[in-house]
Amino acid sequence: MVTLAAESEAALRELGSLLSVARARRGITVLGLARRLGVDRRTLAQLEKGKPTVSIGVFVQVLGALNLLRGLEQVVRPENDLDAVSTEIRRLRRRERSSRSIPDSRVDF
Repeated sequence: MVTLAAESEAALRELGSLLSVARARRGITVLGLARRLGVDRRTLAQLEKGKPTVSIGVFVQVLGALNLLRGLEQVVRPENDLDAVSTEIRRLRRRERSSRSIPDSRVDF
């Protein structure tokens, strides 16, 4: 059994629900999509329920089959990772502040 944080579980459920809507809007059944991708229909049903046991490979296959892959890589591009950018800025500011201080060895009293 896979245990996830509540936030992750909610995100998976939302993603699954959105995939279900996208599939239905295209008039594709779970069974039809499963056959097209060569996966079991139960696997797709689990994906649409947001179960964490479905592989990321199946997730990406479904996105591709529904023509939703475009832009996916934007999610993890370094320039779009705002938490990492903030961390890097704080690190640079700390480094800058510490480099401005005069080391004891250079102070002549």
